[in-house]
Amino acid sequence: MNRGKAIAPDSSIGVREFTKWTDEMDFRLLSAMLDEARLGNRVDGSWTTQAYNNIVEALRKSGLIGITKNNVKNRQKSLKDRWHEVHDLFNGLSGFAWDESIRRFSAEPEVWDELLTVIAIERRNDLINEQINVMRRTSTVQYSESDIWEMLVCMNLPDEQIMVQCYDWLCNNPSHVRRLFGLPPHLRLNQLLKLMGGSD
Repeated sequence: MNRGKAIAPDSSIGVREFTKWTDEMDFRLLSAMLDEARLGNRVDGSWTTQAYNNIVEALRKSGLIGITKNNVKNRQKSLKDRWHEVHDLFNGLSGFAWDESIRRFSAEPEVWDELLTVIAIERRNDLINEQINVMRRTSTVQYSESDIWEMLVCMNLPDEQIMVQCYDWLCNNPSHVRRLFGLPPHLRLNQLLKLMGGSD
């Protein structure tokens, strides 16, 4: 994501640093890191303080003025995360190989097609599951006035006047309609009377 370039000075405290890294900047950073690793400034998988200072200085000498130790640490983390994504994607897949001449993974077209099909299926399944979850959280069922009247008729109310009052009340309270339709038919009349009486 390109966030532009706004680099805080080394002496600032509490200011967040943002740097837009290009491929060329990444290449310079990785070259400086390799140089420091060759010098033995990476101990037990961690850079020494001197290594960070040397990396920042090497970047400054290569024209990247304003890059700080924090910029280097953040970019290193981003690059590691990307590497893990790529490693996880291609790990165990046959037909893929790193092509040093173009500095990319390469494979026959049918191997790429198979991978893209698998990814598309996974994305489609994720999208379907997301839509199902949205549907579960949202009640999309709309009951019409005729549905309400039919439900009241099935309740066998003794007086048409009471049926009309229940009908009017339910038409004005659609959330209660959903609650009633969710109940088994033999429980609806008692629940309706409770709802209209305000006891629930």
